[in-house]
Amino acid sequence: MQNQKNPKRILMILGSLPPMKCGVGDSMVILAQEISSLGKKVGILTSKEAGLLNDADVLNILPNWHLKNFFLAMKEIKKWEPDLIHFQFPSLGYKTGFLPYFLCMYLSMRGHKIVQTWHEPPIKSPFSRNLTEKLKRFIVSFRYLPNVIFSSNIIEVEKNALKNLRFIYKPFMKNKKVSHIPVTSNIPASSASDQKLCETRKMFSDDKKIITYFGFVFPHKGIDQIFKIADPKRDHVVLICSFKEQDSYHIELKNKINSFEEWKGSFTITGFIDSKKVADILMASDIVLLPFRTESTLRNGSIFAAMLQGTTIVTTSKNRRGYDQENNIYFNEPDDIHGMSKDLDDIFSKPTNKKKANLLTWRDIAKKHIKLYENF
Repeated sequence: MQNQKNPKRILMILGSLPPMKCGVGDSMVILAQEISSLGKKVGILTSKEAGLLNDADVLNILPNWHLKNFFLAMKEIKKWEPDLIHFQFPSLGYKTGFLPYFLCMYLSMRGHKIVQTWHEPPIKSPFSRNLTEKLKRFIVSFRYLPNVIFSSNIIEVEKNALKNLRFIYKPFMKNKKVSHIPVTSNIPASSASDQKLCETRKMFSDDKKIITYFGFVFPHKGIDQIFKIADPKRDHVVLICSFKEQDSYHIELKNKINSFEEWKGSFTITGFIDSKKVADILMASDIVLLPFRTESTLRNGSIFAAMLQGTTIVTTSKNRRGYDQENNIYFNEPDDIHGMSKDLDDIFSKPTNKKKANLLTWRDIAKKHIKLYENF
């Protein structure tokens, strides 16, 4: 491995790449391609289930991310000879494995150039449905300790997100170099014609308002609340998401949705669809409804995807309230079903216009990464 000032070979480490389902993985595919197009050689150490890419060396050799695969990972890293190693935390493909956290620690101790991005930092109060879940999340939050002790370069994707870290991490952050590099939408802007958008709407309903959710299925996403916020007589709900047959929460939520008699025939679950179709549905929708029980933040791909289409968003925040005209977003307190329902009524009572956001591109973001790499 080289240790030069201008690193040429960048090895990313993350648990998931398509066709595996993971928002971080989807983002890193685009970022890796952009970094590669700017003259860097990119490798990605990842899980066996991950697919290959044209613009990066995908080292999909890990059957899981348990510590027993430490030597397998190290062998592949040494063979690829990176100048700099960039870890992504967390990633759905890691599951409960501790290998990436200890790899980060070990490689730091050995003097390698290490950068880590904390997409979801171990914050003070993550969402939990019950005491058991809360205790589990508390224990799991300590998994970042090995890599925070030894690695000094951390990227936060949401500005000042690390200010809300759990108390145990704060003493280790004093000498850390923290950089803010945002993410952006994994979904492109829709290029559909008016006729195509009209046809897209009619796939779901001829005369109802189209209320759309886009994202993963987790308890903190508040998907069940959508059916309390929207009106089945007026609205058709579109859920752009996939339900797993073996996931207990997915089964529970799907059964709950199907039990709503008043919503029979007034909702659609699309399952997994490609990004262009996602963009067209978001663009054709009247409202994108994201009632997150934590809050929405500017690191959330669902928010960015909707902003890029210009569709009005109704979502939640712990600190913001009311209408953000610049971004065309209505904010409510988490779990404020009445407030979000009232927003829908207000929006539909007056003419609305699409207002597409001017977001950073992935090339902009790749350039920021390269600048950080070269100023290590």
